[in-house]
Amino acid sequence: MSLFDLEECSFDIVTEGGDILGADFTACRLAGAGRFAITVRLLTADGRDVRDSLTARLPLFRGHDRGAFRNRFVEAAEDGCRVSLDLPLIRLELRYVSAGEWRPNGSGILLTRGTRVFRWLVPQFRASVSGFLALGSEEFDVRGSGFQDIVRTNIPPWRQPVRELLRGRAHFPSTTLVFQQLTTGQGTVTQNILVKRDPDPQFHPPLAANGSGWPRLRWIEDYAFQVIPSDRPGEAVISHPAFTLSLKEKRVLENGAIPPPPGILPAPLMKALNLVRGWPEKRKVLSEACLSMSGHEERGLAIHERQVWRVRPRP
Repeated sequence: MSLFDLEECSFDIVTEGGDILGADFTACRLAGAGRFAITVRLLTADGRDVRDSLTARLPLFRGHDRGAFRNRFVEAAEDGCRVSLDLPLIRLELRYVSAGEWRPNGSGILLTRGTRVFRWLVPQFRASVSGFLALGSEEFDVRGSGFQDIVRTNIPPWRQPVRELLRGRAHFPSTTLVFQQLTTGQGTVTQNILVKRDPDPQFHPPLAANGSGWPRLRWIEDYAFQVIPSDRPGEAVISHPAFTLSLKEKRVLENGAIPPPPGILPAPLMKALNLVRGWPEKRKVLSEACLSMSGHEERGLAIHERQVWRVRPRP
């Protein structure tokens, strides 16, 4: 049994009506005991910002119950999963039909520290989402494109080597792109990127003007890329030998210091961590995205974020 175990499972969806829904499931164990937290945020197309949360105690860690939320809030299905939540402000029932899974580096392990690891998995790099969501007495159907990823680590926060984490995903009519860039305190950079053509014929783009079809795309993963900042605020470019992804900020989803979910770690420990390690600052945005590849362009939407751990100087 590890002294420390953390699992964060995140779902998001951009609906056909322009609503943005994100749900984060966080479980943390320290010396075998711990708590979990669920946080949900809904940004509606008409400007509402609704947040809801739930925390509870975890059972003692037995070594076989990794995935504290399975069979309680997230139910596995043959073609994806179902997410069910009944919180004070938000109720939802969503079905994720997955287009595939991605494990960067084959195992999902991005960092190792002795026997401890930092792992990032993408169980659903693209999913067709349907279901319903209720705000009080108001209930409406939900349809759109979804995404799910999982972070797992048994590296204690006071030994956490990550200095910066950049990650995101972009959905286009026929293509999905997922990327991450992790930088350690020593300056080591780890990059992973995935480009995948959706096999569903309904997503295939029309023929080009000359009558030819788009080239069939293969998997592109674990190739180095370059993040190029722009002189224009809210714009950036990800350059890869096989493609270029241009991002133009459309809506800021989060910006500033991100406190841990309430009740996850004891208050004295959190205070000590803030003094020694600091808690990450995050900027998460929805962007208009343009993918240029093989002489063709596709336009879509991207959700991406940058987290920075700013270590405070010791007195």
